[in-house]
Amino acid sequence: MKTFALALLLLLVSAAQANDDLIGIHSLYVTVEELSHEAKLANLTRVSLETLVEDKLKQTGIPVQSKGPTGLQVIVSAMEIKPKSMVYDCTLNLQEMSRPASRSINAYNDPVLSSTWTRSRLGVTPRQRFPGEVQGCVRALLERFLQEYAQANPKNPSREVSSQ
Repeated sequence: MKTFALALLLLLVSAAQANDDLIGIHSLYVTVEELSHEAKLANLTRVSLETLVEDKLKQTGIPVQSKGPTGLQVIVSAMEIKPKSMVYDCTLNLQEMSRPASRSINAYNDPVLSSTWTRSRLGVTPRQRFPGEVQGCVRALLERFLQEYAQANPKNPSREVSSQ
């Protein structure tokens, strides 16, 4: 019983720490990385993924900017594995400008782009279902991000959140 309680406590602490990176984010920019040739041939577009993510963020009340210190990066890697089948990896990555704690990493203490929250999913699908499957994958990762974002940023008018 003690082992179970300790494991549960560690799980709760790690979940709380994971959400700490999402506290105080007020707006985001969205970047969809270049798609592979095979993904494009299967009718997946960067514009469709960017629109999907931006629309969902706006619906949730998170302002979308064209640039800024914090952004969501969408990465889709895909390739045809046999005729008419695709394997893919979807990644949603929160990137923030930050200053490294150690000067040995960056002698001038310049801000660097850091990944502070990342989730990925793999899938295999028939080629004709590829665009919809990838959009569903990105949607699921975005829902997870938004759930964790909501936990880290509860709507409480008495709580002050520092601006970035």
